[in-house]
Amino acid sequence: MLRASLAVGSALYAVRAGAPAPTVISALDQADAAVRDLPTGVLTEALGGVLDEIEQCRRAGDKTSPGLELAVQAAVVALAVQPLDNADGPDPDA
Repeated sequence: MLRASLAVGSALYAVRAGAPAPTVISALDQADAAVRDLPTGVLTEALGGVLDEIEQCRRAGDKTSPGLELAVQAAVVALAVQPLDNADGPDPDA
């Protein structure tokens, strides 16, 4: 979960910073791979929605859009309600 969230954050930063297309595409590819490794669920759908909106912004040459901002808010909510038990593997304190 952490890897996917950080990767999506990197892609979001790249598009918002107006990075060159190859940089944004690379960040999107890495984030997509990380999100695909997550189990199916609300968080996976929300992070995937952010990636879809980043791609739309990249294609339009925009740094943000109302759709991207909405997708980011949905991902924040999904992260907030995601159970943390075993989110990234076994509990090291167990």
